[in-house]
Amino acid sequence: MVRHCARRARGRTLSLENSSIGRQHESTDSGSCDVSPTSCRAALIVIGVIAPLFAVCAQPMTSITPRIGETAQEFEARKKGLPPPPRSGGAVVVPRDGSGHFFLDATVNGQRVRMLVDTGATRVALSHKDAELVGLRPEEKDFTQMVSTANGVAAVAPVRLDKVEIGEITLNDVSAVVKQPGVSEVSLLGMSFLGQLKGFEISDGRLLLRQ
Repeated sequence: MVRHCARRARGRTLSLENSSIGRQHESTDSGSCDVSPTSCRAALIVIGVIAPLFAVCAQPMTSITPRIGETAQEFEARKKGLPPPPRSGGAVVVPRDGSGHFFLDATVNGQRVRMLVDTGATRVALSHKDAELVGLRPEEKDFTQMVSTANGVAAVAPVRLDKVEIGEITLNDVSAVVKQPGVSEVSLLGMSFLGQLKGFEISDGRLLLRQ
């Protein structure tokens, strides 16, 4: 009787083990899958697309600053990596230089003139050299007005400028003066130009001119 029960118990054990092995085999078979060539190609394509994006993101960021004569719209588009918008005028961004001043390239009577923005100057003031460049040649008798400068009082010749252009900003018939030879080689963009604009402001080391 004891032997018979033992044989029956061993039989049940073997049956349970075989059943467990069968389930494990079925589980292993059901969890496996074959990778098709199409799946491999799709995975490689995805990797090929994503990898360059990580490489671009890993590149160090560089500071973007406004360029001389660049409009506000062009600057914002360049920061975002977008193509420059069509120029329609309205605003120009001028960056501050290393000395803390704002220099820009203006076109005066069709000629390029480097100028320093000076809100303390009543009028646009051209150096004698720049005045000759734009076609103005005042004689000694034309220096009839006296103005205060950083170096004292100086005689200047009053003139009118047919056209002054900075980027997309254009003003006609601008009041200006010409400085005597040797007084200063720096031309100034004064309030006779700036005062005709819609506004100008300094923010984050940039000068924004708006017409």
